[in-house]
This record gives sequence, C-alpha cells and structure tokens, in this order.
Amino acid sequence: IILLQVIGCTTPASLFLYRGSLALSVFTFYGTLGTLLTYYAVTRQPAKWTALIVGCLPMLMLLRPVFYQNSISVILAITLGIWLLYDPRSFSLLQRDRLLVALVLIGFCYWWISVLSTGFYATNLRVFELIFGGCCVSLLSRFRSVLTASLWGIAASTLSIVISLWRYSTDRLGLAEVGSYTLGHPQQVGMAASLTLVLCLADGGRWLSVNKHPGVRYFAAGISGVLLLLTTSRTSWLLLIVGLIVLLLTKRQRRVLIPAGVLLVIVTFSVLVSSRGDIVLKYINKVTDSKRTLSQRTTGRYDQYSSFPDLFWESPIWGFGPGSSGTVYHNRSGESLMMHSLVLHLGVETGIIGLAALFSLYGAIVRRSIAHRSITNEIVPLIAAASLCVDGLAHNSFNSLMGVYMGLAVTDLSCYRKRLTYPLRFAQIVTLRDAGTLSHT
Repeated sequence: IILLQVIGCTTPASLFLYRGSLALSVFTFYGTLGTLLTYYAVTRQPAKWTALIVGCLPMLMLLRPVFYQNSISVILAITLGIWLLYDPRSFSLLQRDRLLVALVLIGFCYWWISVLSTGFYATNLRVFELIFGGCCVSLLSRFRSVLTASLWGIAASTLSIVISLWRYSTDRLGLAEVGSYTLGHPQQVGMAASLTLVLCLADGGRWLSVNKHPGVRYFAAGISGVLLLLTTSRTSWLLLIVGLIVLLLTKRQRRVLIPAGVLLVIVTFSVLVSSRGDIVLKYINKVTDSKRTLSQRTTGRYDQYSSFPDLFWESPIWGFGPGSSGTVYHNRSGESLMMHSLVLHLGVETGIIGLAALFSLYGAIVRRSIAHRSITNEIVPLIAAASLCVDGLAHNSFNSLMGVYMGLAVTDLSCYRKRLTYPLRFAQIVTLRDAGTLSHT
C-alpha cells in the first residue's frame, strides 16, 4: 500500500508537470502527501509515515526549488519527532546508537558554527538531509517489509520524474528548465537508478522482495540501467561500479555478475543504438578521450583537487571555518562554485580536525556494515557503506538520497543471538528467522 501511495502522490504531479502546469504539480503533490502524512500521524504509524517520505524523496528533491529549498531537512526532522512521539521504544534504540548519535551531534555543531560564521541559517543546512535521512532509514530497517516498499517507492518516484521531464530534458536526463525554474539534476535520477540496480542484483534481490521473481528482478534492473546511462551522471556510474566491485570480491555474490554483465551489455547496446545514443557516447568520450585534459574530463573537479593542497596548507589545523569553502575557492580561482567533493569541502572548511572526524565516521560505518555482513551474510549494507565513502571523494554528499545509502549502511543491528564482532551497548534480543528478516521477541 505504501508503494501505491507513493505512486498516487507522484503520478498526478508528474502529469501536471509534463503539461507545463508547475503550480498545479506542486499543489497536487504536497497536498496529497500532506493528507496521507496527516492520516499516519493521527493513526500513530511512524514506520509508514517514514516509508512514504523516503519513497517520495526524489520528487521532494525535484520540486523543492519551487516549494522551499530546505524543506527536506525540515520534513526529515519532523519524521524523527514522529518516531519519538509515537514509538519511543524504537527511538530509544536510535538514542543508544553511539554512531548515529555522534553523526547528529557533529552535524549539528558543524551547522551551528556555519550559521555563526556566515550569519545565514541555510549555510550547510543540507548536512541534516544526509544525517536525518540516514537515521530515518535506519529506524525503518527494523520493519523490513515497509523498508522494501519505500525502496520501491524511490524507483517509482524516479520513473515519474523521468516521465515528467522528458519533454523538457536537455542532453542529460533529469535536468530541465520549466518556466523560470531549473528543476532536477542528472545525478539525482542517476543515484536512484544506481541504487535500484544494485538492490536488484545484490543478496538475490531480497531487499526488494524479488528474490523469488527473477523476471521482475531483471526487468527492474534493466530499466534502472537504461535510466542510469541516459543521465550521463559519471558519479552515479561510479556508484554502480563500486557496487559491482564489492559483489565481485564477495564469494557468494559473484554468480550474479554473469547475468548482470549480460544485462548491462544488452542495456548499453540498446541505449547506444537509440536516438539518444550519440549523447551518451559524447559523455563517455569526455571521460576516455586522451586528447582532453584532466580538467575537461572531470568537469573542473581536477582543478579543485589540484588547488586543494595550497588551500589546505594555508590553514591545516582547523581550516577557514565552516561555511567558507565557496568564498575561499572563489577568491583563489575566480569561479563561484561549491566544492565538488565532501572531502575537499570539509578539508578547506575544517582542516585536519574535520577530516579526522569524517574518516573516523566513515570507518565506523564500514565496520558496522562488515558486522552486518558477518551476522546475516547480507552484502547491501557493505555496498552502501563503500558507495558513501567513494561518493564523499567525488561529490558533496549533503543530500537525502545519499542519506538513504547511509541508512542502509547502518541498518539496525539492535541485535541478533549471535555475538557481534564489535561492541554495541544498545543490543536487544532478536530472533533471525531467515537472512534479512527480523522478528522481535
């Protein structure tokens, strides 16, 4: 029912947007979503509230320039409040999770210092999209069937976006000029497509409940692969490559790579012979053409990486201060751009202190995902953790879809009968009926 509700929220809005009625699209989407959320609040169902929000994240990201730019951070904060109010037992597990509590505290301090430094409340506010998104998905992971519905919701919401923007799209799928607004970004569609594709392949498709339906599994993977290629988002392609490498290195998961390879060949061939094949080839050539400079191949990312050492060593201990990276880079290069990479962003703003905190958190998240793997034999949390770390090197991770990756990486382990491979103080006894299905006792 969650998936149907996500479709009910996004499909009418996407049709209005396709016809050029942006105001009606916003009104329909937020009106329908608000009505359903009110129902779940009145009936005290925080898990379904959260699943609906997570499923609608792509559409929330698309329409926020028209509605309210920082609306997702506010909505996710309210979602955590709903958990505290209606399911304090589950929320108490979140409070006892030292990793997630550390993420929230560090994120809040980072944002608050940014506000004090710049005098503007929205500076680095999107850090809460990442952190609150991760917390919400982690809470939702205690209810696997509801989490599955929300993950399918992300796929359905993304498909609605593709349909709505098709007539407006430029070379890159997912980006469009509608009236005076620039809506979407290829990376948003690409990250969602990459996530869906990996979930179809890893753990036999169990996270999407298609492990017993191979036809549905590979059809969904094929559609996701087509969308991923058409976005020409190289960061999203990189996330898929990370997922495939983790599968390759995992003994019990390697067998899926043969049908996955055949599927990717078919998808790639189909896209390249289509009317948009030349566009995809153009962006592939941007990366592989030896005659292009590194700066051209990386769309300016190399310039930022090459200038980073000089910027970093000007203030290596505590950086230039939270909220300053855009100004610092502009003063050095004359370009008004935010840092492409989270590592560069925090390195310039917070120096060694911030980078040490970031890599410590990355290490803790990877350890959590390895512990999950050792207990359940599920590989998705480890793929999500690896993707989160690699994304931090290639792109600024302050967005809610990367929060979904984080939430999957720290999937609730609150506990199993088998002893954990590292200490957790928030453990409760849970029986494991089968890999990935939790039953509370």
